[in-house]
Amino acid sequence: MNSSEAQKLLETFKILAANFLHFYCNFCIINVEIPFPGDVCFRVYNESIVINAQPYERRSNMQLEKCKQRCMQSQNGIYNCRSFVYDFADKVSLQIFRKNSSFLAYFENLKLLHLYLHNLNGRNINAICDFYTHQGDKLPAKLLKYYEHLYLEPTFADGCDFEYASRELSSTELLNVLTSNNTNQEICEKGKVAKFLETQGFKLDSANRVDLKGYNLDACSDACTNNINDKKDTFGCRSFDYHGNGCSLFGEAAVPTGTRQLKQDFHTSYYEKICIDANLMSNECQNVRRFPQMLLVGFAEIVVTARSLIECFENCLKSRQSFGTNCTSVIYFYEELEQNCILNSENRQTQRNLFVKENIDTVDYFEINCPLRKRKKVIDDLVFRS
Repeated sequence: MNSSEAQKLLETFKILAANFLHFYCNFCIINVEIPFPGDVCFRVYNESIVINAQPYERRSNMQLEKCKQRCMQSQNGIYNCRSFVYDFADKVSLQIFRKNSSFLAYFENLKLLHLYLHNLNGRNINAICDFYTHQGDKLPAKLLKYYEHLYLEPTFADGCDFEYASRELSSTELLNVLTSNNTNQEICEKGKVAKFLETQGFKLDSANRVDLKGYNLDACSDACTNNINDKKDTFGCRSFDYHGNGCSLFGEAAVPTGTRQLKQDFHTSYYEKICIDANLMSNECQNVRRFPQMLLVGFAEIVVTARSLIECFENCLKSRQSFGTNCTSVIYFYEELEQNCILNSENRQTQRNLFVKENIDTVDYFEINCPLRKRKKVIDDLVFRS
């Protein structure tokens, strides 16, 4: 075989390998500079990530099709998916399409391709999806070349909402979602009590609910706290919607701590169960006002590192004991690993003009609804006992 024949055979092999992968895996891209045209619902860029931006949600152990489905189903809440990055996490995935010039390299990579497809069909790939509310090339965000990653944007072409957003989860997948572990516990451990984060003007976007008609707010709160439905059967409640005619209990929670989106509804309030140290909040104080994507600017009394939203909020409740300050509101940045918890000496009531929206980082602002006098007494009792 002369050199020209070998080169022709190599090019033929490249085409066969590309077609082989295309047949089994329609999201893998040969030309890293051009989006793959095979999926009319998503533009896909190979070996690309987003920098200078924070995702509003991260999901692990998801196949690409499920990430696409989740993005298309997240178009009507607080966070609307405009792009996401898919991280294969295993090193087999896209190595087969790095530039190689030898026939032997392509022959060996065919083995990698076989292994990759086996892992794909067996769902053994430990993939991660990061979802964003904007496109990756919108400043200050930028696209950066990076191995083992795909960047995708929904095209919103005709029929795509039906193709992806209308798909229902299987019963097994739904069970996994409803029982997934996170910071919102169905039953609080010893020494903690259930309280609720109250988000006014929103409802949970979920059809998997237990409706309690004619219940007032206290009765709905008790039902969710005690994990029972209207028939007094056990129900793992993590949140509920309340409106004038009753409430709906959910075994799910909203992002960023849960998996569901919130929808605006001015006649409804959303309540999410959390577990707080029993010594930190009085019985009169059952609900904590939550304001998604809001900040109070200029009144950070203390900035600390918290491992979770609950730890951050408890730092505010015991601020007088721990820091000698009076925390009246708290801000928590979900994606930051350090200095992510801000304890404020003022709140939105005292500084309305400095209560502003945050459009880049995933953040929540919280206030306690009960009067400061009652709250002060609880904290003073803690100081006295210490």
